[in-house]
Amino acid sequence: MLECFAYWKGTPFGGFRWGTLIVANGDERIVGNAVLKNPGSAAPVESLFGEREDGRVEFSLDPTMEALADLFCLGRTGGTVRLFNLSDVRDVDPRKALTQLDEGSFMDEDVAEQIASVPGVPTYLGWGGLWHHPSLSERARRIFTTALPDSPYLAQPMESNAFFHPLYLMRYGRNREECWRVIQEFRKCLK
Repeated sequence: MLECFAYWKGTPFGGFRWGTLIVANGDERIVGNAVLKNPGSAAPVESLFGEREDGRVEFSLDPTMEALADLFCLGRTGGTVRLFNLSDVRDVDPRKALTQLDEGSFMDEDVAEQIASVPGVPTYLGWGGLWHHPSLSERARRIFTTALPDSPYLAQPMESNAFFHPLYLMRYGRNREECWRVIQEFRKCLK
């Protein structure tokens, strides 16, 4: 069973989601991190229990979160994946999210610092080419540098990685050789 919890701030244009946890089988042991483009279609849901003690609210799961759970083998091993994004603007269309980002948006805590706070777990980077955006490039480079020691599937230099989005990696492109190679190399990082 998968659950999702995150911090949320609603706004007239959609809102911000950050500090997302994808929890399998109630096991909150952190087994990895993922950094993607921006929050997509997952939305806050009514919960019988309300806010958690840490202030996170329950969210629906979207196909990307389910693909991440598959990549991390959460159904088999349990655990929690912390999901971060280059931009915390919630919009299914990353181009629209970038417009809102350029107008000045909330940004999650320092993601590189968050990744470093739990050493020894791998980080999947699936932000595609969004890291080239001038507002996000420096942030992405810091995240890459921090993730590298515990994520040996990543190649150096940073530019040599495809950074496949997990939905493409695990669903649409899964049978492509380059995707299969990334999945296999990444899963070697899992403990």
